[in-house]
Amino acid sequence: LRVEGMDIDFMVDTGARYSSIYLLPPGASITPKTVSLPGFEGKPNDLHFLSPVTVTIASQIARHSFIFAPQCPINLLGCDLLIRLCPMIKCTADGMILIFPDGSTFHCSQQADSMLMMEANKELPEPMRPLADSMLDSLPPSVWSSSPTDIGFCNIEPVTFSFNPEPVYQKQYPTSPAGEEGILETIDGLLEAGILVPLSEPSPWNTPILPVQKKEGKYHMVHGLWAINTAVTTPQLPVPNPFSALGDLTPSHKFFTCIDLANAFFSLPLSPAVAPIFAFTWKGRQYSYSRLPQGFELSPGIFNAILKSLLTGLVLPDGVLLVQYVDDLLLAAPTESTCLEATKSLVLWLHSKGFKCSRGKRLTKSCLLQPKVPPKSGSHVLSWGPTEWPAAVNYSCPSKTSVHWSPQLLFSSSVAPWKR
Repeated sequence: LRVEGMDIDFMVDTGARYSSIYLLPPGASITPKTVSLPGFEGKPNDLHFLSPVTVTIASQIARHSFIFAPQCPINLLGCDLLIRLCPMIKCTADGMILIFPDGSTFHCSQQADSMLMMEANKELPEPMRPLADSMLDSLPPSVWSSSPTDIGFCNIEPVTFSFNPEPVYQKQYPTSPAGEEGILETIDGLLEAGILVPLSEPSPWNTPILPVQKKEGKYHMVHGLWAINTAVTTPQLPVPNPFSALGDLTPSHKFFTCIDLANAFFSLPLSPAVAPIFAFTWKGRQYSYSRLPQGFELSPGIFNAILKSLLTGLVLPDGVLLVQYVDDLLLAAPTESTCLEATKSLVLWLHSKGFKCSRGKRLTKSCLLQPKVPPKSGSHVLSWGPTEWPAAVNYSCPSKTSVHWSPQLLFSSSVAPWKR
């Protein structure tokens, strides 16, 4: 955008209600008018509007009052100005394109000055691989989940909540024979594990289960709890903002362990007093849960709070950081020895509280995240090129317990993962 004759870079943010700028444009002044907006940590901040300035782009000229956000590392082009400028946002395989009324186009990926992320180390170098393998092999087999229905149990007060007493009864949808066959093993396994229980008396509540086919052809059982979620009167407990937790990670944290808890929600007992509202019908009989179900809107907040409480008292080596986002746990350590020591302590602690961990491919590729420095001195933001997203996703969202090493991993102070 050209603002008062100056060309200034903005990031298009359709999720931002207001457009913001971190440097005062020529001729602009800060007005007394303010608006409360959440920052990176999710906390509200009172930000001032600027006096109107002239904005020019694609043969259009407008007068606009930006939010003055000196703490934000980048300028944001939000919905207020996007609506006035009327661009069409087109999603393509090569990235997003903005097309303005006069035909001017801006290809977002072409605006990046360079690709700033690349693969670094595909796996732990010797002799670290044997150390990681040896440590994990030394743990009792009972800490690991041996199958999808090998689920832990936390001996805590059963979860309960309040709800509207007016029952909701939805009939079971017709399902294909292939779908029924596909989820039969899951249902039988959960019944054998005691997660699902047949109801001795009919429940006035009932919601359907759905067999959803995965890409590989297998079926996943989904319980349609949307109607139950609307009947709940207990407020949801907050979960951490995943963008607010990178702040405590520093360049000294070079070794990481990602812990994947096996069927985490099913590890928490559910009060028999509330179990009947989760009733569903399978082959003419009603069943419900003895554990906290997945797909229930209160489950993430409840689990996050309980796990946070159960982690109290865990002692980790100096310099090791533990971050939690619901059932995702990340250990960050300055050395390989402290990382392995902390991993062992955490897995054993979780086991003592009743959880089981998933053990899959333990050594996976690391990524080098290189911070991009915008014009504002001292602020860093991470930037990815479009061809690098798969690597970023693989690094950020491991599906199994894994140990990572990234000797040059650089994090910014302005964007950052999960804080317990």
